[in-house]
Amino acid sequence: MAQNARLAGLTDELVQSILQFDPATNRQAYKRAKDLAARGLRGHQYARTNQFDVRNSFAGLDEKCRVKNRDDLADALQLRLQELEGITNKFKPEFLSLLLQLSDRPLENTRIEALDLLRPPSPPPQLTWAQILEEDPYSDEEIWKDIDYAVDSSGDEQVDQGRKKPKKELQTPATSVDEDDTYDPQACVDSIDSTLVSDVEQAQFWTSQSAEDGIKSEITELQAIRETLFMLAGLPTSLYLIDKERCSVRINTRFKLSHAIPGTVDHLLSQFASIGKDLLRLRRWTRQPSTLPLVQTFEAAVRERLLGYDTQLSKVQRQYLVPNSPIPVSLVALCSEIRLASEQMLRLSQVVSDVEPRLLVNPFSHLEELFNQTTLAQMTLRKTDFEFFSNILFDCLRTYLKPIRRWMESGELGANDETFFVFENDSGSDVASMWHDRYVLRRDAQDQLRSPSFLQPAAAKIFNTGKSVVFLKELGYGHTMLENLDAEPALDHRNGAVFENFANTIFERMDSGHRGWNDRYMLTELARIIYGDVFSIQDAEKIVVRSAKSSDQSRSVKGLAAVSVDYSLHWSLLNIIQRSAMPIYQQLHKALLQAYRAKYLLQRARPTRSHKIKTSTRLTYKLQHRLTWFVDILRSYYTETVVSFTSRDMEAAMAKAEDIDRMSDIHVKYVAKLQERALLSPDLKPIHKAVTDILDLCVRFANTVAQLDADTGGRARPAAPRRKSSAQLLQRARLSDTDDEADGDDDDDDAAAASARGTARRSIASSPAEALHTIDSEFARLLPFVTAGLRSVGRVGAEPMWEQLAERLEWEAKKERY
Repeated sequence: MAQNARLAGLTDELVQSILQFDPATNRQAYKRAKDLAARGLRGHQYARTNQFDVRNSFAGLDEKCRVKNRDDLADALQLRLQELEGITNKFKPEFLSLLLQLSDRPLENTRIEALDLLRPPSPPPQLTWAQILEEDPYSDEEIWKDIDYAVDSSGDEQVDQGRKKPKKELQTPATSVDEDDTYDPQACVDSIDSTLVSDVEQAQFWTSQSAEDGIKSEITELQAIRETLFMLAGLPTSLYLIDKERCSVRINTRFKLSHAIPGTVDHLLSQFASIGKDLLRLRRWTRQPSTLPLVQTFEAAVRERLLGYDTQLSKVQRQYLVPNSPIPVSLVALCSEIRLASEQMLRLSQVVSDVEPRLLVNPFSHLEELFNQTTLAQMTLRKTDFEFFSNILFDCLRTYLKPIRRWMESGELGANDETFFVFENDSGSDVASMWHDRYVLRRDAQDQLRSPSFLQPAAAKIFNTGKSVVFLKELGYGHTMLENLDAEPALDHRNGAVFENFANTIFERMDSGHRGWNDRYMLTELARIIYGDVFSIQDAEKIVVRSAKSSDQSRSVKGLAAVSVDYSLHWSLLNIIQRSAMPIYQQLHKALLQAYRAKYLLQRARPTRSHKIKTSTRLTYKLQHRLTWFVDILRSYYTETVVSFTSRDMEAAMAKAEDIDRMSDIHVKYVAKLQERALLSPDLKPIHKAVTDILDLCVRFANTVAQLDADTGGRARPAAPRRKSSAQLLQRARLSDTDDEADGDDDDDDAAAASARGTARRSIASSPAEALHTIDSEFARLLPFVTAGLRSVGRVGAEPMWEQLAERLEWEAKKERY
């Protein structure tokens, strides 16, 4: 009843404060308002706030602050909650709950500095005698004199007033000698904030003495991350026990993380300790002195990589010390990041562990292991590992190549150089036996050449080159060789796959079936991006890809004539490279694209095991081998023989050119020689046409293999061109004359049209098995024609390259493998 009476009185006050009129004037309206208020209040009899829920909410807020790297806010909150523990009030849960409900994103909007405004002003310091004396010092000398009481007595009133007091003697100003140069030492010491000292002492978790009682000390995840980064950098820590002599890293069991399962934490820390152990072994090896230049170079290269790794660790640590934005503090995330950053360093540590016992016996064993790692990374397409190990290999190889270069250029050997595989056997031998007896190759007990395995194929050539230099010196021609020494070539990465990447991009767009595969704007942008890996941004912007309209040319590699690449040269070069050379460059580019197109299709035309007919399977593998072999020889001939040797001769002639006219003539001859050697000149058109027909056989083979896969329930290759129906092929063959006119070569286009018509007619009535036999017979007919033509023109034109190409093409036929 007392509660109801109290509620009734409060309801009256609420209604009067809202209506603002006297109840006596309108009792009915007042009674209606009171009833409405009473019914509304009667339905909201709220219970008291649960103090345990409030406590859990604040605990959750504290944990959230620490996870979000706001330990300062969490510490301030805990300090004030501890102060509230000493205050007794039954409405304290309601107050705290109200504060939680009124809070608006405290992590983002709260500033710890604002708490300083709530502190009461400090009371004024107590006045001391030192401050009083500082303001009013004892400077009057007469203050300690006795008082003359007779001066103020009445008996002295008759004293003669004419008698005057003696004047004070004037004192000279004080000199620097009289000054006191002493000072208070306390004035040089700044006051110390005692709270900072306590904070530093609390952060030093390793000073805890809880281990004496068998209780583990609790640390935060941020402290564990800091200790882990120190350990990985080779610094002493408290969370990890490091033994540098035995190269071991163990976890200190004194510490724990209260918010995580101990087994999970131990597993994560064990992974960090394993990484740190391998890195510690690598750091210990770099501190061991060595006298061999090869090993010293290797140690310097490893130190440089360790320095880069430590720099990377410092960047990771900076993210937690001064983060640019809030970051999660997580050991799991750090483990993934460190594992990725340490992948190459761990491989290098394993390499060092493998070669360390062998370096005393084989001082270049690290070169072989680095070469193996580089080759393995290249074959497995691990670009990061390839760049990492290849750069170390180049750094170490420069030291090993110095005596080789000195031997090949000047015929000199270093004194007591046990690492070089050439040594002087008898320096006093007669010149008549100098070639055979004076210099020999260094071999081990197993009669193996003491040199890196990857250099052994060139060892004999290196050996004979140096002996030839010594031989010429004995004849008196040594001075002429010193004038022609070239600068030492740089050991770096020569990216020869850029053209292949660009070609594969074109082929993927062709096989996608999209009509706009040869859009010149898109191809230009792709070419600039791909060639941007080896060109500067300014040079890459000069590349322009042009394309002509072309129908579906998947039956022939001639469809690639629709794509051409131009490069905007500087005006100074255009005075040397005449415009008549551009079509020849475009022809060579077209020939390269055709060869790469055939290789691209053959790599994706892999026969499956689902073929039911054994005869067709054997024939498929046979054609796969023969066509791949032909395309590889053709690509090698274009790049390694034609372009390389012809360009080398041109560069040597350019170096001796006297003026612009001579340079222009050299380039004209270079382009003509390039066209002739690449079988692109008009006199060699029949041979080039036969080569193109063989490349077309590769396209037909890829289509046939795709059809075989489809007929046997397999899946057609997505990268292979779409197979057209017989009617479509016949229609294309009828229109081939019109389509081929856009290529700009009437004779070749007529021959290609005739070949396409024959192909279409054969495709109408032939099965995949019959198509394979047709391809085999066509290849057997075209290959002898190409080799015979090369030998014929080689004898007439006295071009040894054609003879060599014919020999390489006839190698497979001589073996009679099938």
